Amino acid sequence: MACRQQHEDHGCGGHSHGGHDGGHGGHDHGNRYDDEAGAVKDSLYNVIDTPKVRAFNEHRHDACKDVIKPWHQKLDTEKYMSSDVDADLIIYIPFTEVVKLRSIVIIGGDNGEAPDKMRAFINREDVDFDRANNSVALQEWDLVENSQHGKLEYTTKYSKFSSVCSLTLHFPSNFGADISTIFFIGLRGETTRVTTKQVIMNTVYESAPNVKDHKVDDATSMDVSPGM
Repeated sequence: MACRQQHEDHGCGGHSHGGHDGGHGGHDHGNRYDDEAGAVKDSLYNVIDTPKVRAFNEHRHDACKDVIKPWHQKLDTEKYMSSDVDADLIIYIPFTEVVKLRSIVIIGGDNGEAPDKMRAFINREDVDFDRANNSVALQEWDLVENSQHGKLEYTTKYSKFSSVCSLTLHFPSNFGADISTIFFIGLRGETTRVTTKQVIMNTVYESAPNVKDHKVDDATSMDVSPGM
């Protein structure tokens, strides 16, 4: 099951431009969960390719990696990322395996610094502010300022997030502060045990020309001169 369909539709392992069929009638909202043991079990932390996580408009280079934490460290406020120039933030999160993403947990800052909206794109490496603002996200959520100590999760339209190689989250605004701050991004779902490296290799193999497709008749492939 590799991300083949997702690769074709969303650019897994490559670049894809233009909008996506988000199918929105509005923004989605969060739901409270109380099964902390289940959240730890479903955490995708171990398959996030943390060294390759990157962000736009972060206050410090690689601060984005500090919000990718084990579930038991989600309330740690010593490590965080803030926006630099304004409230806008983008974070790109690749995985080492293809995953099925079920929900997202966000813990934001206080005093209006928590993001108030979240937009998600999958299997794209090209999402910057210009493309984010001019593309339809796969799904959007209205966030709650009080994250209830990380007990609030934002569920995905699961069928649209069933073959994810990378996730890009866009936080365009917050609750009124000059900058946005995030302490924790937690992702819940399932792994497929298909590595993203396998997906890329399979895609390259399938897109390579097949010699049989170009086989021609021996007589027409030879340069036969008159009188020979």
